[in-house]
Amino acid sequence: MQEDSYGRLYLIGRREDPSIVVAVYDRVLKADGSPQEHWISVPPHIATAREALAWSFEMSEAEYQPRRET
Repeated sequence: MQEDSYGRLYLIGRREDPSIVVAVYDRVLKADGSPQEHWISVPPHIATAREALAWSFEMSEAEYQPRRET
């Protein structure tokens, strides 16, 4: 549905009854060197991966300004 540097937003199911999820990768790699992928369910009004991550932290997209990831 949409992709940016924050992750990928997916629409699963029908547009009449959508499920929206954002897929993101950990910055810390697993023991085998591969990234850990996480899928986060978000409300159907979400339009971008950045907005989805902001929502997951109870912030607006404008408020979500990560300076450092840990």
